[in-house]
Amino acid sequence: MMRHNIIYFLLAFVLLLNACEKQTDPDDFTIESLYEYFPANIDTGLVYQVDSMLFKRGISGLEIDTQSYTMETYLTDSIDLPNGTSYVWEKKYQSAGSPFNVQYQVVSKTISQNRAIIQEDNLSFISLVFPPKDQTRWNGLSLINADSVEYTIVGERIRPFKDWNDFRILETNGTYTYGDMTFNNVVTVLQTDTENAIEKRYSLERYAKNFGLIYKELWILDTQNISDQPWEQKAERGFILKQSYLRRR
Repeated sequence: MMRHNIIYFLLAFVLLLNACEKQTDPDDFTIESLYEYFPANIDTGLVYQVDSMLFKRGISGLEIDTQSYTMETYLTDSIDLPNGTSYVWEKKYQSAGSPFNVQYQVVSKTISQNRAIIQEDNLSFISLVFPPKDQTRWNGLSLINADSVEYTIVGERIRPFKDWNDFRILETNGTYTYGDMTFNNVVTVLQTDTENAIEKRYSLERYAKNFGLIYKELWILDTQNISDQPWEQKAERGFILKQSYLRRR
């Protein structure tokens, strides 16, 4: 029954793709080149180090909850759809000294024409377009009603996608080291970088050939403390998350 629900869910998702905005010009795009950055082999996956800071207002003032854990993400199934293929993933989390906590989620990565789309928690993001070229821009949130999305983080409600920019490719041939590996031909996507006196939104992802996502950094912060202090000191709600490649699963 779970598999059938996922299939119906993904079929509905593809119908939504057909109604979306005009596609980026494929140019010299090939589906093989997209799969280099979004590997799709069953039973493969990556292990990441995740570090986060959660901010909230407590009785005694600002409270910060710092967490670090290991996350495994691995492909478990693929589903052929009319205009592409979707891949279903599972995630496992492990804090230091604890057993893995398996969380089955409807997390899919869909390859549709020249776009790679990641769907999680009923939200869909156009994470990458092909061929990747420096300064290419697109509306990565066009598949969701971004202004209506709210998260509850440590009891505080926050609008994570408020005032996001267009997604933009910063570079296509970067070199970065995470864990004990150095990656070449890295595509860096700046998803947003906005800030005012009371809000900060920053999101960046890096993709390496034959690996997929190797780094993610996300800042979703609000405050009423209008000052020149760093956001790590004045944020009153929200979070900072950094996810770095460790090894293959």
